[in-house]
Amino acid sequence: MGGVPATTLPRRLLGGVVTVALAVAIAVAVVRLATSDDPTAATSPAAGPLATAPDRGAAPLTAGNAVVTVPDAADARTVRRVARDLGAPDTPALRAAGQAVLVRTDRSRDDVTARIGDRVLRVRAADDPRLRTFLEQGLGG
Repeated sequence: MGGVPATTLPRRLLGGVVTVALAVAIAVAVVRLATSDDPTAATSPAAGPLATAPDRGAAPLTAGNAVVTVPDAADARTVRRVARDLGAPDTPALRAAGQAVLVRTDRSRDDVTARIGDRVLRVRAADDPRLRTFLEQGLGG
């Protein structure tokens, strides 16, 4: 009898299932990337390392505010100046509206980390122009 050997059918079926699962996973990834409203979702490494923000300090983040963690007082002054220039100093009214830049100092860090919602930007210093752009584009979002 000329049929397909009994061991070939399960292998072919498994190969088909794996192919379909891989195609579905790729399609989901493409749709998520295409519908993302995060302009930094597909940035190059030159735009700064991005990651998901941890839950630490989640209340100001969920309100739309920016939280910038700096290593020293000089970077804190620079961030506060940028916040004033953007019209986003840390005041109760702006904080409640989700339009404030909150500055935290953590001397154990050697970089400046800005968080808005689940977006994160890390730069070496507060005077990096990418920080200003990140804050400008992300506040209240």
